[in-house]
Parts: sequence; C-alpha cells; structure tokens
Amino acid sequence: MIYSTLMKRPAARHSPETLSATQRLGSALRTARIRRRITQQQLGDRAGLSKQTIGRLEAGDPGIALGNFLEVLQVLERSWASDLVEMIEDDRRGRALESQRLPSRVVNDDF
Repeated sequence: MIYSTLMKRPAARHSPETLSATQRLGSALRTARIRRRITQQQLGDRAGLSKQTIGRLEAGDPGIALGNFLEVLQVLERSWASDLVEMIEDDRRGRALESQRLPSRVVNDDF
C-alpha cells in the first residue's frame, strides 16, 4: 500500500512494557525539567520543538520521534544522549551471550 501525505499510517501497537517505559521516561524528563526550573515552552524553544510536543513527551506518548527525544536530552543534560548510546554499544548482556556461544577450543582445519 502506498501512503500519501494525506493518508494516515495505521497506529503502531506498543507492548505494555514499552508504554510503561515511555511513561516513566516522560515523568523522569518532566522532573528533570522542573528541577532546572524551566517551563515546557522554554525547553521546547531550546530544543526547537513546540510546547505541545514537550507535553506529549512528558506524558509518555510513544509516538514522539526519537530525534525529538534525543534533542530534549541534549538540552537538559548534554551527556545524557551520548551516555545512552554508550550504554547500548556496551551491550553487556549481548556480549555475555556471545561469549557463551564461542568455542572453548579452536581446531586447526589443516591436518
């Protein structure tokens, strides 16, 4: 199916875990903003977003674009976005699973 700019895409279905996480993230961002004593409008202006988008983000709307979320992180605390990327790159669980699958001994194929 081809979508035009007038057609809406079907709403994405999110798991309860994802919805819970977006609500927790939104609440944490709201708390961080309030601790810094800035309004939603001020945060939006600094991040290049509307006050409505900030409100949706703080409400835990899972439809907020990743770039908008990262821009807000940059405004609130410059290191948060790079810390998030580093945490994912580190991937401790993935590395542990990978090391379990590695052979304990390497056999030379040339014999």
